[in-house]
Amino acid sequence: MHQLPTYLSPKQFCEMYSVSAATLYRMIADGKIEARKIGRVTRISLEDAKNFFASCPKMETRGKYNRS
Repeated sequence: MHQLPTYLSPKQFCEMYSVSAATLYRMIADGKIEARKIGRVTRISLEDAKNFFASCPKMETRGKYNRS
């Protein structure tokens, strides 16, 4: 069974959430994402990535996307 990693590289985070590296490092600098340095390597915990996603605003549906 394939297990998700405990930590993501910046590249993995950017691919997963469709953001640029510049945007990711700006979010880190602004304190919106916590990153860890392990030697010369930067890692973002999967839990922090999930918390970031949960903090993003929900998309409102109107018009043709509203199925009610």
